[in-house]
Amino acid sequence: MTEPRSAARVDDYQIIAELRRTPACVTYRASHLRLKRPATIKLARAAVGVSANAVLHEARMLARLRHAGVPTLHHCGVLADRRAWIAIEPLPERTLADVTRPLSAPLVVALVRDLAAILDHAHGGGIVARVLRPDAIVLPEPGSGGRVMIADWYDASLASARAPTVHADPAYLAPELVRGGAAEARADIYALGAIAYRALSGIAPTSGRAAAYVSLATRCPAAPAPLTELIDRMLADAPCDRPATCVEVRELAGEALAIDDDGDGVTARYDPAALEIELEASPLLPKPRWTPVHGIPPERMPADDDFAELDHSTEEILPEELALPD
Repeated sequence: MTEPRSAARVDDYQIIAELRRTPACVTYRASHLRLKRPATIKLARAAVGVSANAVLHEARMLARLRHAGVPTLHHCGVLADRRAWIAIEPLPERTLADVTRPLSAPLVVALVRDLAAILDHAHGGGIVARVLRPDAIVLPEPGSGGRVMIADWYDASLASARAPTVHADPAYLAPELVRGGAAEARADIYALGAIAYRALSGIAPTSGRAAAYVSLATRCPAAPAPLTELIDRMLADAPCDRPATCVEVRELAGEALAIDDDGDGVTARYDPAALEIELEASPLLPKPRWTPVHGIPPERMPADDDFAELDHSTEEILPEELALPD
């Protein structure tokens, strides 16, 4: 497997480092050579087929969305070897997949409400995300002023469209999509419920899979009952048994902890500093369980080290020379 060198380029972007891989693409930290602007590059893993189509499809989806929780699209194109790529705003490296222990109810509620607001915006534009994977939910760094974001939209589709190819763990995929059904807003509510289940319990739900579904109320009996009941309802097999809209999910999640919006949709937003404090204060768990927070201290954990200075080398490497892992 050949990794791209630090001077490798995609169009006018210098590749700095690989961030992560998905079934559709490899994501890199990069910088625009002329603008000196940091960016995230997503490069298709193949020149043809599902991978290439997914990257260009994601560019079209991002072009239709305008929300703080959706990456801003800067540029897109196709390399000489026909691999598609897109450039988006720089994203933090930490994702929800990196948080492997259960979170407190207040953090889960804030996370659910922020993600529901993003999905509601997408639904208003006729777009259904279809899939929410933990590694696609990007968490802001403490003190950055950033917000939770949904980083990947290559599985998104227009509402009611049938798009059979899905790059996802079936634990986060609504049963109707597993059966090849059309994508509707309630499929996203199921996916969000699966994310919330994992965040609160530490493990993914197993509804309709190898093991029988264990309700969150049973798995986390100490958690607030209104919250576990909401998440169990979001994970109902029948779409009609789930909340109808993401607005309803936001309201019910707020009611679970007696949170009232102040009208601008930012009350009780996800706080990255609270996550840092919680992970630092909580001991490692021998098995997943719900652990409440008792008296979160006010101090904030330091942010990760800043990225090293970019090396804007004068060496030029043609785009087709950028090696792509198999």
